[in-house]
Formats: sequence, C-alpha cells, structure tokens
Amino acid sequence: MTIESARSRQISELQSDAAGVVAQAEQGPVEIRRYSEPVAYIESVDQHREHQELDAALNRAIWALDLARAMGDVKEGNFERWEKVAAELRTRYPKP
Repeated sequence: MTIESARSRQISELQSDAAGVVAQAEQGPVEIRRYSEPVAYIESVDQHREHQELDAALNRAIWALDLARAMGDVKEGNFERWEKVAAELRTRYPKP
C-alpha cells in the first residue's frame, strides 16, 4: 500500500481512539490530519522496517554509482591533485 492510498484520520480521532488507529496502521499507513492538512503518518513496524531496508539499499546504490563515476574520472584523468585542493582550502579557511 502506498502513502497516496493511506487512510486518513483526524488528530481528534487519534486522541479518542489511539488503539483503533494503531490497529488500522497494522493494515496499512494511516495519515493523521490537523485542520484538513496532513501532519504525520503512522505505519506498522513491518512497514517501517521495509522502508528502512529500502532506504539503506538506495543509499548503497547511490554510493556505488558515485564510486563508479569517481573511478571513471580517475581513469580519464579528470581530477584535481590533493595538493591543489588542500592549498585552496587553506586559503579559503585559514586557521584561526
């Protein structure tokens, strides 16, 4: 179930029926609204773990892509020597 298809509840419903809202969240995400505006989502532990795993996998994929690009740049000679970068940083950010 996606966030777009989340069921919506008002904060007042959450306050008066927290157990019911949590039970509903076990079946899929629940959007919490205040004055008709979304302010939070409640999701089950399993959904939260799945989102954490997806986030970690995406971060690994981005890291691998960045590494592959950097390695390609080095092979092609598209990089700056550390000495030049360090000198520029020392000029830009001198020690106090």
